[in-house]
Order: sequence, then C-alpha cells, then structure tokens
Amino acid sequence: MARIIVIDDDPDILETVSRVLHAEYHDVTVAVNGAQGIQLIKSRPLDLILCDISMPSVDGYTVFQAIKNDVKTNAIPFVFVTARGARSDQRKGMEMGVDDYLIKPFSAKELLACVRTQIVKHHLMTDRYETTLRMVRKNIIYALPHELRTPLSQIIGYAGLLEMETDPLLAATVKDYGKRITKASERLEHLIENYLVYAQIEIVASSADELEKLRNH
Repeated sequence: MARIIVIDDDPDILETVSRVLHAEYHDVTVAVNGAQGIQLIKSRPLDLILCDISMPSVDGYTVFQAIKNDVKTNAIPFVFVTARGARSDQRKGMEMGVDDYLIKPFSAKELLACVRTQIVKHHLMTDRYETTLRMVRKNIIYALPHELRTPLSQIIGYAGLLEMETDPLLAATVKDYGKRITKASERLEHLIENYLVYAQIEIVASSADELEKLRNH
C-alpha cells in the first residue's frame, strides 16, 4: 500500500483515479486545486504525487516548484497529468525534473503501471538511505574513540615537552611544537564536529516521525 495524493480540478478524474487506486489498496488523498494540494502534501507523509498541469490560479508547475523547494517534500516522486499531444508541457516538465507523465485519457492499466514504477523507485531510494545511515553509524561508533584519542595524545605530548624543557628553547623548536599542537587541535575540532553531526542523526533516527520526514527530503 502506498500513500498517494491526486490533485486535479476535474471531479471525474479524481473519482476515477481514486477508485482504481483504492482497488489496489492504496491510501488516496484528493485535492481539488493546486493550493489545497500543496497544503495537504506538506501536512502528511506521502509516497507519490499525481498532479494535473492545467488548473486555474495555482497550476501544476507551481505545485511542483513549491514541493521541490521544500526540503521536507522534495524527494516525493511527482507525476504530471497532462492532455494528449501537449508536448510543450512534457518538455517543460522534463526540464523542471518531473519524474513521469500520465497522458489523458489514460487507462487503469497505464495508471497502475506508472504508480508501481514510481513506488518501487521511491522504496529503493528509501532502502538506500537506511543502508547508508546504518553504515555511517557503524563506522563512527567503531572509529571515533580511536580517532579522538590520537590528536588528543599529540596535544598532550607536545604540551608536555614544552613544560619539561629546562633550557631556553630555540625559536624554531617552539614554532614547530606550536604548529604540531595547532594541527592536532584542528583535527580534534573536526572530529568533534563530525560527532555532533552523528549525534543529530541518532536523535532524528530515534524518532519515527522525524525519520519519515527525513526520508521525504
């Protein structure tokens, strides 16, 4: 089952598409215009957007731009619905980055094939994201303690050499120790910043709602 929104100002299209998708056990939301569609998309998690192009006031292009400009929704597959022969619509949509087209009038078979393709692609992208997240977690958990210890040991070591030195140090030696301490400190700072990013990932991943939002980025 997929969560799909259908945006069209034609009630017959909304009824027909909803009936076909419901028969395949999809969770379908409908919007009668572009403005309502944008509002609904931003208010709930979705797996696919089917949107008419030619609508008054807020057309399909405007809906597409609004969704793609929002990091919370820009990864949701977006399919334009357009009249047969409107090649200019297809060219413009391709340039904008739309995922696919449904040409009116379309059959139930064509509709379901389009939906199936986009849902499979969306799930593959989600699985790839989750695999990457697990790898990042594993790498950081195992590598971070050692990586933090190395520059910290260098800082402590060179600082200790400066403290133990009884004879006046040559300027070149002081400068060399200072450079090494600075370099180790910068490396430690970089590792800490990476750890903070990892901590944010952990916080997000621990929340089902936040994880769903991240999947839709």
